[in-house]
Amino acid sequence: STPKVVYFGKGDADGLSFCKNNKSLSITGIPELVSEGVTLGVGIGANNKPKFLLNLSSTKAEGVNWNPAILKVADTVK
Repeated sequence: STPKVVYFGKGDADGLSFCKNNKSLSITGIPELVSEGVTLGVGIGANNKPKFLLNLSSTKAEGVNWNPAILKVADTVK
């Protein structure tokens, strides 16, 4: 069965085409990878609070429909 979510670490960005072709959500704990094409990144922002980053181009390619509330709290990359 095809995974619904794929986690990416350093040096793993080669698998992004798999996520787009299989409509699997790509996620990472390395915020810099969001600008390289990972859809959802989680990091630490100001005051040690969680920071969410969304790549809008990858979101569309992976077929993800975010709740509008998430779009309000996340930083976005196109």
